[in-house]
Amino acid sequence: MSKESSVQGEPERPATVASDISPELINEELNRIVASPAFAQSQRLIRFLRFVVEQSLEDKADHLKEYLIGLSVFDRTDGYDPRTDPIVRVEAGRLRTKLREYYSAEGKDDPVMIDLPKGSYIPTAKRRADKLIETGSPVPVRRKYNLVPLLLLVTTLVSSALAAYLYLQNRQIRKTAQAEKTAHIAPQLAPLWGPFLAPGTETHAVFGSPFFLTAPDYRMFLRPYDINEPTGLESNTAFLRLREKLGRLTGPRYDYALVGELLALVKLTSFFGASGVPLKALESQKTNWDSIQSGNIILLGAPRMNHLIRRFPHSIDFEWASENEVRNRKPQAGESAVYSARFHEGFYDLDPASWQNAFTYVIVCSFPGFVPDREILVLSAHGGPGSWGVVDYLTRPETAGPLLARINNSRPGKKNHFQLLLRVYVDRGVPIRTEYVTHHLTSFPASETRNGNLP
Repeated sequence: MSKESSVQGEPERPATVASDISPELINEELNRIVASPAFAQSQRLIRFLRFVVEQSLEDKADHLKEYLIGLSVFDRTDGYDPRTDPIVRVEAGRLRTKLREYYSAEGKDDPVMIDLPKGSYIPTAKRRADKLIETGSPVPVRRKYNLVPLLLLVTTLVSSALAAYLYLQNRQIRKTAQAEKTAHIAPQLAPLWGPFLAPGTETHAVFGSPFFLTAPDYRMFLRPYDINEPTGLESNTAFLRLREKLGRLTGPRYDYALVGELLALVKLTSFFGASGVPLKALESQKTNWDSIQSGNIILLGAPRMNHLIRRFPHSIDFEWASENEVRNRKPQAGESAVYSARFHEGFYDLDPASWQNAFTYVIVCSFPGFVPDREILVLSAHGGPGSWGVVDYLTRPETAGPLLARINNSRPGKKNHFQLLLRVYVDRGVPIRTEYVTHHLTSFPASETRNGNLP
């Protein structure tokens, strides 16, 4: 059985492109959609929509399977397996949402509607129903008055006025309740967390997972510390050495997460929940920039485990030279060019007499989001204790308040985006103290904010 036929994706439905609509009209509607503001920053969705519509118009709708779309639209290789890579299903959901947004706004008067029904990758096209208004002959005026219709009219008007009043009152109550929820944020934390906790915002917290391989002959999971990309393995010397010793290797697998990062996510979720704002946690290997660009973004973890940090679109002054060293690319007065951590994997193998002096670094960066009024926060640590420690530090008014005041005093009266270096002391895997090291302020003119130029 071929891979394509063995994969269980969304169930098929028969082609439903309307036979009474000419291909020219459907193509005109397709061009209107992809040229609209709703799709301006979604090149992947445009490519997806064009592919399924053109395939349907060429009588190839029966070929629109998840496997084919993954290869043709999302550049997956022959080894692509939809059971473990949900890219097509995720992007199909986003495409349906974008089409609903389009037809509720700029496309509301279009003569034709294109849709991608849930449960299928075969698009549909239908004409909009014409709105016909019929007028009849005038009704003669009766000289004898009937009070019943008048009473019904008065009753209807009173009921409508009462319903409108109750609706406005309930809306005000909801606004007040939401304001009370968001008011729970401490004033000291507002410079950093205010945009993330604003009513109606969506925030994605993207965390990394370590890269594992499997050695079936030895029934063993392997974490090759110097292999972090699933591509190019056949030319990777570390991978080839492992295969020479252990035989056949399969993967990658992302079955685990660092305990410290999970505890950091728990802390963030609790912090957001106290203000009545949801937080959505996502695994980095199942996430791309297109899928999260409309909301606030928090990137958590080490670059070797989180590809969004590894391929971050902005330049960062502080970068990991190794697991134990942070390089300062733009040293300022009084700063070091390199900051070396007293760090060992797990924090357990150091001399017990030195456990309380073990420390690592955390790089914290604040950037403007991909759309107006949205923010990106990078919390980059080479170990779970660092992630756990920095989230605890930044969500407590007594620790984050003085830090944010120090940063904002550097350039008062403006929105300050910054790049910050913190030192986290660790005792047997538990963060016990976090302290300020240095920071840089970053300016982002409007012309430099990102407008759909996603990696």
